[in-house]
Amino acid sequence: MIQNTGSTDAVIRAKVIPVWTVKNAAGALASGDKPEYTIAVAGWIAGEEKSGEDSLWYYYPQVVPPGEEVEFTAEIELTDDWEGDLELSFDGQAIQASNEAIETEWEIDWEKVSKPDEEDRYER
Repeated sequence: MIQNTGSTDAVIRAKVIPVWTVKNAAGALASGDKPEYTIAVAGWIAGEEKSGEDSLWYYYPQVVPPGEEVEFTAEIELTDDWEGDLELSFDGQAIQASNEAIETEWEIDWEKVSKPDEEDRYER
């Protein structure tokens, strides 16, 4: 769960950061090629992919009032065979829902995020 602990309405975004490791011939952990995979987060809208970033921000499509919580459940599916270790970390951020802060600070079009049933939303 992600909670708005602030005193104003907020827009929340979060991302899953996978770290893939494999064992080399000597049995030591080493960074290796990552498998092909997809991440799905029910009820959240995937932002646009950005060059040089390995993980993707997901945006909660509604304003979250102070004290309220939202659920962030990520599902990862491997699309090929892979052996190794997977460590997941999560990052979450909130920004005030007023004064066009999301557009200014995050450079995101709130209309695309807040209207998940429309064709102009972000897709992954």
